[in-house]
Amino acid sequence: MCRADFENEGLAQLEDRLARLESITHAEEANIVRLQTQKTTQEKELEASEGDILKQKEELKSSQQVLDDKTKIVDAAKKTALKVSKVLDQALKEIATWVSGEELLMDMNSELF
Repeated sequence: MCRADFENEGLAQLEDRLARLESITHAEEANIVRLQTQKTTQEKELEASEGDILKQKEELKSSQQVLDDKTKIVDAAKKTALKVSKVLDQALKEIATWVSGEELLMDMNSELF
């Protein structure tokens, strides 16, 4: 093999290697473009999700405020019902006492006549 053949073979190998590297470079450039597109899409989705989270937090605060207000109303109603119950119990006791007194008077009157 002469020197020219050896150099031609080396040149051919270098050209093959250069072609492979160019192919890899083109593939990687395409990957970079694809990944950048995915990144942009995911950033937009993340931004939308963060907006949804903020909306949900606001709705939760609003719902909590409504719940707190309703709880206050229920607590007030419970207190009123308890007071009414106590008044009713007292009235029933008074009625029972009065009825017992009436029965006692009736018994006394029936003994007298």
